Amino acid sequence: MIVGFNKCFWSLILFFTIGLWIIGAILGCLGLGTHIPQAIRNYTNVSHLFPRRVSTWSYFVVQARFAGGQGRWETLRLADYSGMHNYGYLTRLDRVLDEAGTPAHGSRARLDLAGYLAASHARLFPSSPAVREIRFLRVSMPVGYKGCAHPHGPWVPPSLIAVPPEWVRQIQVIKDTEWSTTNRQESMSLQNVKNK
Repeated sequence: MIVGFNKCFWSLILFFTIGLWIIGAILGCLGLGTHIPQAIRNYTNVSHLFPRRVSTWSYFVVQARFAGGQGRWETLRLADYSGMHNYGYLTRLDRVLDEAGTPAHGSRARLDLAGYLAASHARLFPSSPAVREIRFLRVSMPVGYKGCAHPHGPWVPPSLIAVPPEWVRQIQVIKDTEWSTTNRQESMSLQNVKNK
């Protein structure tokens, strides 16, 4: 008798909790979640985070033009420039690129990143021609595209040749005069502070 009661009691609790969660999720997706009492809303907060499915998957591509390169853009392999992994297979530069895509800090982050990549390239590849321009591109591919899937191991973004041109958007091109001028101004202001 007691075993049957416990089973029935816990079944009711489970159905009640699931029922509240489903009702809250549906109301949240419809934009009516604010009319639910806070105690019930607490059950459904996680479901409110993802009311719509993602339709595109975006990633950044950074390219460089080199002195004497006949105007060709070459894609930079960012793993060469940052050996520090912050999580999974992503490097710190991947995180900086996420910041570089935001309107608030994007242009400053891209300028700093361009200067860093040019200086790192000169240090890592001393026999290579100097970097003259850095170009930031964003590729947005629809979810479900076969190029999104990768059989195993770390995900590797498809090359620009493999994606249609309408998925690629140029964010900014930065010339060497822009990052070198900024670096000179910053170093001069640092020297002025040290001299005072």
